[in-house]
Amino acid sequence: TTSDATPRLEGRAGNNAVVEIWINEGRVDTIMADQFGYWRYTPTLSEGANSITVVSQGVSSDVFNIDFAPVVIPVEPELTVYPLGSDGDVTYQRMANVFGKAPAGSMITLLINEQAVATIIVNDNGDWSFYTALFNGENRVSIAHGNDVSETTTVTLVGSPAPAISFAHDDEGVRTYVYHNAATDDATPQLQGTAAPNAIVQIYRGTQNIGSAAADINGNWIFDASINPGLNEISVVENGITSEVFNITLEVAPTITGLFADGDLIENGGASNGTSFVLQGTAQPYAQVAIDQTGSRTPLWTTADQFGNWSVPVVVNVNGTNSFYVTSGGQYSEGYSFTYIPVAELPEDAEMLNYIPLIGIVHDSVGSLQWVQNNGWTDVAQPEIYGTYARPNSIVTIVDGNNNVIGSTTADNSGDWRFIPSEPLAPGKYDFYAQNEFGLSGNPFTLNLRDPEPAPLMFAWDDTGDLQGLRWSGELMDDTTPTFHGSTQPFSQISLFNGEGELLGTATSGWNGAWTIDIVEPLQSGRHSFVAVDEKGKSSDVFVLNIVPVNDAQLPEMSSLLADASMMIFAAQPSDDEQQEIVELNISEEDMAITTLDTGVIVESIGQDMLSAQQLEEEYNLNTL
Repeated sequence: TTSDATPRLEGRAGNNAVVEIWINEGRVDTIMADQFGYWRYTPTLSEGANSITVVSQGVSSDVFNIDFAPVVIPVEPELTVYPLGSDGDVTYQRMANVFGKAPAGSMITLLINEQAVATIIVNDNGDWSFYTALFNGENRVSIAHGNDVSETTTVTLVGSPAPAISFAHDDEGVRTYVYHNAATDDATPQLQGTAAPNAIVQIYRGTQNIGSAAADINGNWIFDASINPGLNEISVVENGITSEVFNITLEVAPTITGLFADGDLIENGGASNGTSFVLQGTAQPYAQVAIDQTGSRTPLWTTADQFGNWSVPVVVNVNGTNSFYVTSGGQYSEGYSFTYIPVAELPEDAEMLNYIPLIGIVHDSVGSLQWVQNNGWTDVAQPEIYGTYARPNSIVTIVDGNNNVIGSTTADNSGDWRFIPSEPLAPGKYDFYAQNEFGLSGNPFTLNLRDPEPAPLMFAWDDTGDLQGLRWSGELMDDTTPTFHGSTQPFSQISLFNGEGELLGTATSGWNGAWTIDIVEPLQSGRHSFVAVDEKGKSSDVFVLNIVPVNDAQLPEMSSLLADASMMIFAAQPSDDEQQEIVELNISEEDMAITTLDTGVIVESIGQDMLSAQQLEEEYNLNTL
């Protein structure tokens, strides 16, 4: 007799012979012996007697009789609540271990006060257990298996403790747990604590409610708190019961907000030839601040005021790069550095004044045209500037058109030099000068820096009515469901919003950056504004369309598109022959450079007086497209 419904059978037959398995005079399967004649098989037995024989090569084995008697586990689930002894007990312990019997391998539901709190899988021996929290007051505990429900055990929980904050989890920098009266550098630590099961706790910072959290079935809760610099007194309230105060101090790292030379701000990484320097920054209110400086073994000390601001005069220690760091409360600031370039007196040797450095060329490490001439364009925010004609081994200072120092470098033995700005330059036009140590400079070098990831551009397309075609911002349109076209970075997601901030549609740009979004809901007559935003948050200029009923306004229609190798012009001519107005779209020098229509763009003709399509064709030998 066995309680195993699937025992394994083993035997021997001829080498590689076919073996038939028969149970209770019925063939149930056919298997094959291995090369040595051994075979194995796992049948499924029926409850009661099972007569098993095997047949191979026309010969039957002796009958193998085996009885299958499964272990019978009570169908009605049983329940025990530990450490309680009997139904109706009172406990002061919030957690209880519930266990019992149920059909092996089945799934049962734990109920407290007729509410399902857990689903439990019974093991192969019919045993199950679950560690659960009890509710305040009466708890009617039972389990259900299908339609069968166990008897109910009633447990009363009294004297439930007040809610509590156990600790805070700091995941800023070095991850750690912060306990009562400790400090953290995480402005949003995760508070963890206890309360009654499924209770709602209100979290307070001082007297200000900063949020709420729901405890789970075990009474545990978590909350991401926002705390202020300095001491924070946190407490939680559940059903009118307030926890003990949890004190946590936010120690914000000190900062250097600026370095001033003779009253003028020096940007981090900048340069100056000033004579009086003042360093400013922030720390905790009334905190001690130590300032470490290049070339000095002893730090300067100062004290932050009641608002956490501090300021201290500093002395330049070395010609060249000077770096500053501040320490307060065991935390360190980011570094702040600048290049000190002393003002040199004119030399007695007049020949030294003949060495006036010049900027020769700029290297673009990104674009297809790697060497940029004067007045050229680049999309590299930290371009490499090359120059010559400096006095050998002298300092060369790079300044902009407003005489702001960008930085400095040292010429080699031949007077050649190379410079890369320490901080990225903003898009725009720059006039760079290279100065020698006596403040003398040559001709300016103009560099146009475009944004490598410009904000999206767009236009609308009217494909309804008689007046169809392209529409720019501010124009009239009789199409109430226009299509917007635009350009951005390749494979970038674009979202189109209206003036009220409502999302109208999204699209993903193609390999060339082009995208299209259709307006689905018809627009009402009147003025409408739109903005396209890319996935990095850059927004287009506001695009305005004036929706008018059909035939309310005569819009010009596109009559011809004329182009040559160096420029592209849209010439629009109204359908009314009495109006001989020509509307021309000129592409600016900057736009031409961005769109790279041609590397040798001719821009002298841009901005001339308006010409008719015929005059344009004759004068500029253009082709009508």
